[in-house]
Amino acid sequence: MFFNIIKKLQLLPPEKRQMLALFLSITATAMIFGLWLTTFNIGGTSDKTATEKIPTASPFAAITGAFKNLTEELSDRIGQFSDQISNFQKTEVWNSYSEASTTIQQTFEITGQ
Repeated sequence: MFFNIIKKLQLLPPEKRQMLALFLSITATAMIFGLWLTTFNIGGTSDKTATEKIPTASPFAAITGAFKNLTEELSDRIGQFSDQISNFQKTEVWNSYSEASTTIQQTFEITGQ
């Protein structure tokens, strides 16, 4: 359906295509302008809302804050990971592995001589 419309437009003389393009661009611009106008408060504003300002951060401050939060989160996770490793080293599995590796190392030293 869309391609049929395009084929019909291609068959039109250049003058009519230019007029159609002008009409469509004016219509689209008018629609955008109308939407922009609806964002204004037509009824007026009260004194309270006109003087009240919402604190906003600058883009640089927002990026800096996000980076700071990211580094804090990363350091917390690294701390948790190191705690988990130290807790794992206190378990029986780690102790049995450590004892086995020292036994293997001692055996290798004895037989290697």
